[in-house]
Amino acid sequence: MKWLNVHVDDVVLGADQHEYAVRERTLRAGRDWFRLERLDGTGAISCSPPPQDEATLVRRGDHSAEAAAFTAFTGAGFTVGILGEHRE
Repeated sequence: MKWLNVHVDDVVLGADQHEYAVRERTLRAGRDWFRLERLDGTGAISCSPPPQDEATLVRRGDHSAEAAAFTAFTGAGFTVGILGEHRE
């Protein structure tokens, strides 16, 4: 999977071989920034990998609520632009 397709609540494998939950994805200065929290609770990092770089997905988060909202808005004729995602 590419970083372009990683979203909040997904879990990815870090370069240190630890699992990280994606807690925030923000567009800043034309680049995607991710805030990742280690699942064992021992730390967090921020990174901005190139969107076409490979990301090792451990598991996909539940995005059904966002998908339903997107479908409702676009079905009603709205155009949706996403600038960031955030989950506590």
